[in-house]
Amino acid sequence: MNRKSVIPLLIFVAAVSLVFGILISSSFDFSPFTSAEKPATQQAVAEGDRAIAGPCVDFSKVASRVTPAVVSITSTELIERRFRNPLEEFFPEYFRVPGEDREEKIPRSGAGSGFIIDTEGYILTNNHVIQDAVEIEVRLDEQRKYMAEVVGSDNETDIALIKIDPGDEELPALLLGDSDKVQVGEWVMAVGNPAIQYILDRTVTVGVISGKGRKRLVNISFDDFLQTDAAINFGNSGGPLVNARGEVIGINTLILAHTEGLGFSIPINKAKRIIPELKSDGKVSRGWLGISIGDVTPKHKKAFGLDVDYGVLIQEVFPEAPAGKAGLERGDVIIKADQTVIKSAEELVEYISAHKPGTKVKLIAIRDGKEKSFVVTLAERGQPVVEETEESKETKEKVYERLGLTVEEISPQLRMQHDFLKEDVEGVIVTEVKPLSPAYKSGIRHGDVIQEINKEKISSLKDFQQQIADALADDVILFYILRNEVSSFVILELE
Repeated sequence: MNRKSVIPLLIFVAAVSLVFGILISSSFDFSPFTSAEKPATQQAVAEGDRAIAGPCVDFSKVASRVTPAVVSITSTELIERRFRNPLEEFFPEYFRVPGEDREEKIPRSGAGSGFIIDTEGYILTNNHVIQDAVEIEVRLDEQRKYMAEVVGSDNETDIALIKIDPGDEELPALLLGDSDKVQVGEWVMAVGNPAIQYILDRTVTVGVISGKGRKRLVNISFDDFLQTDAAINFGNSGGPLVNARGEVIGINTLILAHTEGLGFSIPINKAKRIIPELKSDGKVSRGWLGISIGDVTPKHKKAFGLDVDYGVLIQEVFPEAPAGKAGLERGDVIIKADQTVIKSAEELVEYISAHKPGTKVKLIAIRDGKEKSFVVTLAERGQPVVEETEESKETKEKVYERLGLTVEEISPQLRMQHDFLKEDVEGVIVTEVKPLSPAYKSGIRHGDVIQEINKEKISSLKDFQQQIADALADDVILFYILRNEVSSFVILELE
């Protein structure tokens, strides 16, 4: 074939190929769209996806903004330790030296985290991080260390406020967010700065909010945790939980042992409510009724002939408590406090605790199918409601001097915190035992419940004071005590 005949053939093949390609691309829609040509349905889907997913969070920027204000806390407390010759147990006649046994207090340190909330040096942390501390050291880094003092603490919520004096140094501080607006599934970052030789300083972990309003983990009355799967590690207690904007929404507090992804933080709004009181008074004062309560169930509704399926059933009224003085009785069902409808025991505790001791609260309760009103003057939660007389003070001093122990009434708080302190358990609870005292040597310990003295029943602090006053004249006192769920006799010999 000559060259002239090849050229027309090539032109023909190229033309056929071009036409064929156009037809194929038209049939299968292979032609690319420009951004302006994208179909409306595809554009809407893409925009919907972006709305759900939201912008990508750059936690490196959040960390760089937050971590400088997260501090490490080393708290030192004094613990009692008994020293004795170990050979004394086997050869007391040779190795027991009078006066050799002794209790000494030795220092013990603990590590935790905290975060600066203003440039004046106020720091939020957990109460359990600094509780019973005689010395608190705060470290911003290896060069900057400060001694801190406790401004105020609240054991009920496990929140503490401490302060350092920064002098002329300008401190970084974190913004406090709004934990009420936090949503389940929202991205969060937990930050800790444990004081462990700077090995784990300023650790950040990322996760989401797994749940809100988690209760009955530590304190039945005041638990209200944010749950997160952002890892909360050893030493992170007291550190901040922050949102994607770097605002503090929680105080990292605890994890559940032997689990993964179950960390809990105190909502920051709870701290914001009590910070002013911690600054001014060093503690939080809460109102108290002096009753043991439970939610109304369908069975209660039938048994008590109630017309409502909500409310708070009074299980017990404690002696000399505000509720008892106002006329409330066991079996009454509280349905309203002032103008607020009360549907559960949790709501009643929250309402009463939000009011100061001395406040008058009007309670509406159902008794025998009829509504009755009661005006209650609140006492302070955690404080004894019976004023000590000179005689009771003298007896208390004698008991501590001769026996080496102190006791208190079994409060509703203690009953809620300890399973063995059921409603039918009567007596007084031991709150302190002096080392090497007759009570200590007899085996009585903190937390024991004294139910009898010389076979006489003890139902209250008044019973204890009456019986112990007579018993102090003897050389030997027979106690009947309850420890956890085991009862036993204890013989105490007076020295």
